[in-house]
Amino acid sequence: MSNDDLKKQIEEARAAYTKTYERPLKQEGQAKGMALGFRLATEFVVGPLVGAAIGWGLDLVFQTKPWMMIIWLMFGFAAGVLNVLRAVKGLQDSTGNGPVEGAEEE
Repeated sequence: MSNDDLKKQIEEARAAYTKTYERPLKQEGQAKGMALGFRLATEFVVGPLVGAAIGWGLDLVFQTKPWMMIIWLMFGFAAGVLNVLRAVKGLQDSTGNGPVEGAEEE
C-alpha cells in the first residue's frame, strides 16, 4: 500500500464522516433555534390574547366596556414580556452564556 493510497482513503473517510455526522448536527441546531423562536413568539402573543379575553369577559359582567379589556390587555402584554424574558434567562443559564464578567449594567 502506497502513501498516496493511504492519503486517498483518509480523505474519503473524512468526507464520509462530514457527510454523515456534521451536516445533521448543523440541521439539528437550526431546528432547535426555530423551536425556540416559535416558543418565544407564542409566549409573546398568548399573554395579550389571554389578557384581552379576561378583560372582555369582565367588561360583559360589569358593563364597563372597554376599560377592563384595555387594563387586562396591558397586564397580558406585561405577562408576555416577562415570560419571554424568563425563557431567555433560562436558555442563558442552561448554556452557560451569561453576562460577561466585569461588564457594567446600565
